[in-house]
Amino acid sequence: LDPLPQTSLSMKFRRILVLFLVFLFIFHVCFNVYVKYNSSNQHSNKLTAPPPMQITDSSTQIIVLVWLSIFRPYHKLQSCAALFNITNCLITTDRKVYSKAHGLVIHHRDIRNDLSNLPSMVRPPFQKWVWMNFESNWNPAHERVKFYNLLKEHINISLFGRVTKYLTNQEYVSTVSSCKFYLSFENSKHKDYITEKLYKPLDLGTVPIVLGPPREQYENIVPGDAFIHVDDFLSPKELASRLHFLDENETEYHRYFEWKRHLKVKYVNFPIEHACRACDYLKKHSDEYSSFDNLNQWYWG
Repeated sequence: LDPLPQTSLSMKFRRILVLFLVFLFIFHVCFNVYVKYNSSNQHSNKLTAPPPMQITDSSTQIIVLVWLSIFRPYHKLQSCAALFNITNCLITTDRKVYSKAHGLVIHHRDIRNDLSNLPSMVRPPFQKWVWMNFESNWNPAHERVKFYNLLKEHINISLFGRVTKYLTNQEYVSTVSSCKFYLSFENSKHKDYITEKLYKPLDLGTVPIVLGPPREQYENIVPGDAFIHVDDFLSPKELASRLHFLDENETEYHRYFEWKRHLKVKYVNFPIEHACRACDYLKKHSDEYSSFDNLNQWYWG
């Protein structure tokens, strides 16, 4: 065979070199894409913050959508500006504004056993979801029921409510106002769980006997001499003895009302006030974002 000319060998070598370089380039591109894809997949289960909601105009109206009516239907929601001097806030239950709502209030009790109550639509990137949780259901195993059963052995206690004798609002006011003491026993003994069971008797002129979080948490919001805490006594019997003593000593009893010279009870307008406060927070903290995948750990630490 005659040897190939030198020029033919050179051209063949160039073609092979070009093909090899093209192959290297394609391999490099594919490898980089694969590495980036794998890297992103490793973190795909982590929540990422959406773009912050920018509010550049102070007149911008913030919309807060209450996803489910809390405990009862609401036919008319009052103005945040009129009630709490919180301007540029619209609180609504109209789901048609979902795509425009800056905040979505979700009540824990409505979703804890049925996640189908959560919105099925895609959440807008600027929208923040607000978790709201209020009082728990009554349960006969609660600490307050056990304490009541022990206390009633040493002092007479009148019962009112749906299970015993139902009172209208007017009857409730007149009845509680006529009592010297009121058992302000909360459903749960948890941090900061203090409800209207404290505020209403204070306002109506009786002394609340509280069972709930520690005394110092109550004293964060009301004077320490405005109520009686069950933890101050070794037993229900000792508490009953103190109540009998106060019932017979008017001077000692009236010391529990010294606070009225300087303070008055402020009621929380549930739940509209909470929604308005959430709206005000969204307005002031538009560039902040946080999320939690474990409520128990977030709350208790």
